[in-house]
This record gives sequence, structure tokens and C-alpha cells, in this order.
Amino acid sequence: MRVGAVVIAVTMDRDIDNWDGTGNTFTPNTSRMHDANDSIIVSVYKGDDDG
Repeated sequence: MRVGAVVIAVTMDRDIDNWDGTGNTFTPNTSRMHDANDSIIVSVYKGDDDG
């Protein structure tokens, strides 16, 4: 992905540091809420080198 690529990100409600990527229940590591550190990129728009 190139610098400046447009992406679609989803920000989770709670801290996902302890999440293992499965559907299993987990306990949040902190009380942090709606933080960019808990975002996942779900799509990249024109993220290749060709623009």
C-alpha cells in the first residue's frame, strides 16, 4: 500500500489488545474507548503503486 492511500477503517468500541482474532470472548486490557489504536482497515481504495 502506498503512502496517502485512501482506506476504510472500522474503530471498535473497546480496547482490542487482548483480542485473538476469533469469535471467542475476551477481556479488554484497559477502559479505553473509541480509540484509533483499536481500528481495523477493512478496505483499501487505490492503494497500489499505480494509483
